[in-house]
Amino acid sequence: MEILLPDEYNTLDEVFELWKFFRKQTIACLEKTPKEIFTVNPEEGRWSISEVGEHLYITQNNLSRTFPIVLAKKFGEEFSGYKQEMHFKIIRRNMMKPTKVKNPASVAPLNKYSFEELLPLLNSAEEKMSQFVNKYKKEDLEKRAMEHPIFGMLNVFHFFWIMSMHERSHLTALEERTKDF
Repeated sequence: MEILLPDEYNTLDEVFELWKFFRKQTIACLEKTPKEIFTVNPEEGRWSISEVGEHLYITQNNLSRTFPIVLAKKFGEEFSGYKQEMHFKIIRRNMMKPTKVKNPASVAPLNKYSFEELLPLLNSAEEKMSQFVNKYKKEDLEKRAMEHPIFGMLNVFHFFWIMSMHERSHLTALEERTKDF
């Protein structure tokens, strides 16, 4: 699937399909991981495969709750067309591989779930995102903005695209670690 820049997508559904494309591959990587190494940290300071999956769940679960609050004008701000200092081509290129970015504590994994425990959580996050996507249009998301911990102020549509790239980045890390299975 070709990964376009956010403003090259015409609808929110298109970006959601991109995210689901990556999610399907993420689940496939998790499924092929032997149970005996699923919760094992590969080295000091690196997350286990289970923790990567939990991080994706926490991030997406948080966003599925935050996006509607931003769109309801209870949080965030109006996006008045100010120029974002974003270089989406660079972000796309950099997020096609694992990054060494320090994650905020709010999205750090807390448990070491088995695959059987993690899969329902990931499915729940996907269902919540699906409900969100079914309620809104791209134009709605472009009107409101919120702070991203790394990229600064983003309109919600751009934030949603970044979420897709985030899944892709972690998918690449998972693929590297599961390539021998």
